[in-house]
Amino acid sequence: MKKMWQGSYGLAVTFWLWWFVGNGVVATGLSMLPVPGIGFLTLLYFIASCVGVWRAGTEFDGPHVWVVLSRIMLFALPLLVIGSALLLVGAFFYMLMGLPH
Repeated sequence: MKKMWQGSYGLAVTFWLWWFVGNGVVATGLSMLPVPGIGFLTLLYFIASCVGVWRAGTEFDGPHVWVVLSRIMLFALPLLVIGSALLLVGAFFYMLMGLPH
């Protein structure tokens, strides 16, 4: 976890393994467990993986476009998830209230 926080695995491994897969699979799976405080731990993991990706980008020697794209994804994907959730809640509320199309 310390190496991930420091971005020592490199940009590709930190982004794809620790941030993308880690948050997409592990953190989502853990958040479904009925254990008190697991959501807070999931949030801490998300923050740690974001810091790791950001720091890995500062040490990246390849094309700068990969650094920019990885950092954009740190903000874009969570906003997309939140926006999708809000749309689903709105659609559910719309159906629940029986409003006309």
